Amino acid sequence: MIKTGVNFSGLIGPELIRLLINHPDIDLRWVAGANMPAEGIAAVFDHLQGEVGKIPTRPDFDTIDLYIGNDFQELESFMSSNDKAKAILLGPLLKLTGYDDAVLGVCEYNRKPMVRGGRVAIQPDMYTYLMAIALMPLAKHLMLNSLIQGTILMPSPTALPGIRVPATTLSPLTFKKLRTDILQKLQTSFESPIEVNVIETNNSHFACCILTVDTKMNLQDVRKMYDEFYSDHRHIVFPSHPVNEVMVSGTNKTVIGLGNDGLGRLVITVGIDVRFKQAGNIIHMLNLLFGLDELTGF
Repeated sequence: MIKTGVNFSGLIGPELIRLLINHPDIDLRWVAGANMPAEGIAAVFDHLQGEVGKIPTRPDFDTIDLYIGNDFQELESFMSSNDKAKAILLGPLLKLTGYDDAVLGVCEYNRKPMVRGGRVAIQPDMYTYLMAIALMPLAKHLMLNSLIQGTILMPSPTALPGIRVPATTLSPLTFKKLRTDILQKLQTSFESPIEVNVIETNNSHFACCILTVDTKMNLQDVRKMYDEFYSDHRHIVFPSHPVNEVMVSGTNKTVIGLGNDGLGRLVITVGIDVRFKQAGNIIHMLNLLFGLDELTGF
């Protein structure tokens, strides 16, 4: 059993806790954090009543082999004192903690580094994940040589019911990790500009990335290329009809749709249930770090 401790924060939700307590290889030792009441995790999430039991709320790094969270105060001593220790880090503070070599948790790209001795993985933001899934097959075949344009629909936890959030253009800094850690490693010549708007929605947990890329390859060959790239990744699905929310709701699946626009450019659509994917991707990383089957716990 993998003895696990979790630092509760805004990035940890009931979906992750439920996946952990039902994972056949996980022994959840504690769920702690500044926001954790003494009554425990069930006091935070009513729908976990009767499921989580009396899990301790005090952190004890001596009792675990896996840490999940974004409280780095004891992380260095934990990693150095336990040769079995592994960590999945959340949040943007990674580079401030000296863990620049942590593996970016886009599992469809970094599966081998995690399986082959990886100790620290970092949860990617969902912009990076969606665009990586959309563009990696093209980068591998050196086909990212023109402007990449698109829109990302992303659920907003702060949007008020009935209030429409206007589209905003994502900063180039948003794409830095995508460029340097993934796309430029697949295609060293990649310097194409990226212009993507994000529209925040408040009526579902469906996140969708729609990108347009100019390519001379016909659509049938593009589909074959994507099929081959993701052929052994069991969380990736190519639906037979347009991508929609129902395909991913409540699952860790990522669906990919391919088509052409009126000008003959390639249109790539990637959809996820962002609420579940954030939790599911952590479980996916966990399985890889400990050499388990990728579907364990799902």
